[in-house]
Amino acid sequence: MIEISLSALNNKDLFTLSKRTHELILAAKTPEMGIDLYFNLFDQVFQQYQAAMEKPVLSAGVIAQKDSARDEMWIALRAHVKNYLRHPDTAMSTKAKAVMAELDKYGTSVYSKSYESETAIIQNVSQTLETKFATELVEMNANVWFELLKQAGNDFEDSLRYFNEQKANANEVDAAYKVRPQLEDALRKLFLFLPMQAEVSGDKNLEKLVKQLKVEIGRF
Repeated sequence: MIEISLSALNNKDLFTLSKRTHELILAAKTPEMGIDLYFNLFDQVFQQYQAAMEKPVLSAGVIAQKDSARDEMWIALRAHVKNYLRHPDTAMSTKAKAVMAELDKYGTSVYSKSYESETAIIQNVSQTLETKFATELVEMNANVWFELLKQAGNDFEDSLRYFNEQKANANEVDAAYKVRPQLEDALRKLFLFLPMQAEVSGDKNLEKLVKQLKVEIGRF
């Protein structure tokens, strides 16, 4: 079951969720899934909402890209350190274990958490790595990935701050509110139908899609 309180989201967050939902389904859906009816209903109203939120849409897209960039740097840093767990030098592998323990302190999938949670985790881990493991990072040649992660994190925060400071045009907001009830209704029906269809059909690709949607929804 896919659960989220759509009415609790502001216009921009609802758009971001809708956009990600639209992109994930569009990339994965096949006729065999049997979801075209509900997706098409959602697609039609989403296009209207997207037009109403045209200016914020661009900003939301940038935020998503910035978040993806820091996700990639986190994954790259962790993968690099993980390789050193197999280092033939016991002292080096021990150092790698200590760094990996810090990276995994909040779980192995930090990138799947909400924007706010991911930011807090990256900042906390980065501070610890800088103060306690700077030498180890250099010895493992992981300092380059670490610096790239910090840059990506700062870039995301700067972009998000600018995004939050923006004020939407009054006409766009009015238009979005007029379309919003229809979008919420379409999303609720879609989120209710997809898991049931996955269970009934046994379609593995649809089951995977439902899991991906749950990850995205977990960000809000």
